[in-house]
Amino acid sequence: MTQLKGIYEVKELNGKNCAIVEEGISLSRANFIKSILECNHLEVIVADNPPPKKPEDAPTEPLYIVGVANIMFNLALLLYNRKLKTPDGSILLPHFWFTGEKSPDWYWNENTRQYSIFK
Repeated sequence: MTQLKGIYEVKELNGKNCAIVEEGISLSRANFIKSILECNHLEVIVADNPPPKKPEDAPTEPLYIVGVANIMFNLALLLYNRKLKTPDGSILLPHFWFTGEKSPDWYWNENTRQYSIFK
């Protein structure tokens, strides 16, 4: 799982300078991230991860790098300031970014309120 950090690397992917969102990830994770960022009107570039220097460290499946063409992109700021949306239009929460699952219902919903002190 990736960690959110305040400073992002800038690398050249497919001939464009990109802020790296995640690297060394599977194709399914890369497609998940790409779908989220593209629905937020960002230009996303997915490229193959370069092979490691030692051949014995080579992964069994291909790994990918996901970058955004806007080099001022900062995922931590956008995610925690709730500026990003999911493909269905709701606010993107860190739980959804890391797991791909919707968050459980809010704890203050009427159906789940139980006040043991007041019974």
